[in-house]
Amino acid sequence: ENAPRIGSSDAKVTVVEFADFQCPYCGKFQETVYTQLKKEYIDTGKVLFAYQDFTFLGEESDISAQAAKCAGEQG
Repeated sequence: ENAPRIGSSDAKVTVVEFADFQCPYCGKFQETVYTQLKKEYIDTGKVLFAYQDFTFLGEESDISAQAAKCAGEQG
């Protein structure tokens, strides 16, 4: 419920990404998949996309997640 989200709340499909800001594979997803996913599914109202922190790579991951939440709260 509190996860940042983008897309139509009326979408029939919700995709939740669990990611760590330090994870190279999560970064690769952003570089290679997310742009196309957004263009074809999120922007067209077919998918509601949510992001959930899954910090598993140490203290820096926790700090990065906290910073992102603060930035989100500030707009």
